[in-house]
Amino acid sequence: MLSKFFYKFGDITRKFNVPNSWSDVSFKTYYEFIKIVEDGAKPLEVYSLFTGMDKEYWEKDHDPKLFISLDSQLAFLSQLPVAEVPTHLERNDEYYKVPTNFGMLKLGKYRDIVEVVGTIKGDKQSDQLAIYAKMIAVIACDTYDSEEDLDDIASDIWQMPCDQVLSLGGFFLKKLTGLKSGTIKKRSLKSLIGSTSKLVLIRLVAIMVTFIACILSPKATLQSIKRYLMRVWLTCTGRHNYRVVSMNRKEYTLI
Repeated sequence: MLSKFFYKFGDITRKFNVPNSWSDVSFKTYYEFIKIVEDGAKPLEVYSLFTGMDKEYWEKDHDPKLFISLDSQLAFLSQLPVAEVPTHLERNDEYYKVPTNFGMLKLGKYRDIVEVVGTIKGDKQSDQLAIYAKMIAVIACDTYDSEEDLDDIASDIWQMPCDQVLSLGGFFLKKLTGLKSGTIKKRSLKSLIGSTSKLVLIRLVAIMVTFIACILSPKATLQSIKRYLMRVWLTCTGRHNYRVVSMNRKEYTLI
């Protein structure tokens, strides 16, 4: 959660929000912070970025207590953002399973990944971070059907907590650099039987729920069936084992 700061100087009272940790900072803000660091990390720019107050405000004289409080609040900036890689992403009630196996890729997805990674313009950290949002959108989301749709998804990812985006982006880049040509997908008989049985079970549940929903509430079927099946699936397969992160920006996240 963001912490509220109030500062009174003469007849002027100012209030602003300051993050408590990297989880309160959007990936967009983190990206801007890295660019500031690469250019020399001027305190004036850092204060302005993480408080939302204009640089002109911080150029004025202030009570040293304000600076001491802010420095203490922003102490987490000296640490690296860390988060566990999620198993699923959620966007507007749509669930995406985060892929972990890059041994097999469809041609379209492969070409999209190559195109996105190919846009890295330099060797700075910010150059690499600039592609994270679109790279995650391409790899983790299978529902985009146009460049405009893909850009909309990437725009939502820019507003996600930076620690989550960095964990996903780093994970995907590591997987991509480990790709080798001619990779052959191998599956044991046990895993094949297990996955087939799970697929049959999911389809049976889907058929049953669809039938009941059509009888009781045909108008609401198309709107609710997908969410219901997702909840059933997560419950039956061990919901506690999943880490679902939403792409919808939380109100307390600093942009």
